[in-house]
Amino acid sequence: MPRHPIVKVESIIVPGDLRLIPSYESVAKLVAQGMRNMAIAVNLAITEKTVEKYVADIYREIGIPTNSQYDQRVILARWWWNRETLRGVTNGAA
Repeated sequence: MPRHPIVKVESIIVPGDLRLIPSYESVAKLVAQGMRNMAIAVNLAITEKTVEKYVADIYREIGIPTNSQYDQRVILARWWWNRETLRGVTNGAA
């Protein structure tokens, strides 16, 4: 039995209800909205290098392989929106 509900994104399966630390949540949300690293850095008042580190850490945390044949940012965005949909369903919002 999986520890977390799972979300299939392309051919990669990632945990559907994984909770990230608040700073990673903020970055993941902005990536999912299509923002690039510099815009995220400006928006959150952090350095672009910090954003790069957070994004790499998020990929590792949710299990997006670095050698993926798919765009990692797209996988992250799809994971974010699928997870938000799951949260809405489990919280009775849908």
